[in-house]
Amino acid sequence: MTRENKPARPFYEKWWFWLLATVIIVTVVNKGYNSGSGSEKAVPAEKAPAVEEPVETAAAVEAPAQSAEDSQREKPSSEKGTFANPILSISADEAAKAIQEKAEADYKDDYVMQEFVIEQQTKAYENLKNYKIDSDLKQKQIENAINKYGKDFSAVQYEYDEQMAAYDALQGYNLDTDVKKKQMERAENKWNKDYKMVKYEYDKQIAAYEALQNYELDTKVKKKQMELAEDKWGDDYSMVKYEYDEQMKAYNAKHN
Repeated sequence: MTRENKPARPFYEKWWFWLLATVIIVTVVNKGYNSGSGSEKAVPAEKAPAVEEPVETAAAVEAPAQSAEDSQREKPSSEKGTFANPILSISADEAAKAIQEKAEADYKDDYVMQEFVIEQQTKAYENLKNYKIDSDLKQKQIENAINKYGKDFSAVQYEYDEQMAAYDALQGYNLDTDVKKKQMERAENKWNKDYKMVKYEYDKQIAAYEALQNYELDTKVKKKQMELAEDKWGDDYSMVKYEYDEQMKAYNAKHN
């Protein structure tokens, strides 16, 4: 008995064909997914520094530049100072009213003197307006004069001029001895920034000191009186001289 020959099955119906097809499909899908996922991550990684870095750099550059500009604006202000002539804050009308009131108060029924005072005060006011106040020294002295004399413009001008003249004179003093240095220090400690009085005090003391060097202490009485005066007044040579002179004057009056 012979077997019948069955027709052969197509290859796509074989089990191994579908296994192979499944492996190929899975491989392709995984490859495509991995490739797509990698490209998405790479883009932000490359772009992130490109976007953030310029922002940080700009901020870092702008901040110091602004700070430097601010410091340059403040520096001229501190160098120039805040000097101003306070007389300029007094208007012409305000000054005229104050001058008129002062003249009438000082010379109630003396119209000639009223006219004279008004003329002198007005002139002083105009002069003061033209004063250039460009230093701490000048600022302090003009303010001191106004605080002292108010709207008495003649007195303000006189006080300011005297103080500045005294200051200029003091700058030319040659303190070439210990006595001069000591007396200048003493005058400054006593009168501070009142240069007119500093100069007066110094000049008075040095004149007294130089006069005392010429005194002839040729008797016991003179020597004793000089010692007493010096013990009493120390390096206040003006008072040493005064004390000695008065004592010798009284002594001579008693014995002559």
